[in-house]
Amino acid sequence: MEHLLSFLETLPVWTPQAIYVSLLVIGLGKDLSRHGEVRISGDKPVQELTSTVITIFLLIWGGFFLTFKTPQIIYSFIFLLGAGYRVSGKKQETIVSFGTSFLVRAFILGLLFWGGFFSF
Repeated sequence: MEHLLSFLETLPVWTPQAIYVSLLVIGLGKDLSRHGEVRISGDKPVQELTSTVITIFLLIWGGFFLTFKTPQIIYSFIFLLGAGYRVSGKKQETIVSFGTSFLVRAFILGLLFWGGFFSF
């Protein structure tokens, strides 16, 4: 664990933000390529749990939770509600919508900006 921490300290300050935005853009590209298709949510709980852990790790590493004010409370509520639903195993068919996906990600980015995630 000590080696991992020393490695993380050698990376640039903006590394968690760059990784987060890269994953966000990849997700948008995936939704654009699957726009209009049926998606079954809840059929991959291990994948959902892994993405949840990675997201929380990036936000903590990037300093989003150094304070716990209004943006962090809103983000935590939305994130925990969505994560709990996704890992619950309840399967539901939805239509992939790039527009909705874009708006949700823009809202989340706004919360992260407001909460200081992108201030170095």
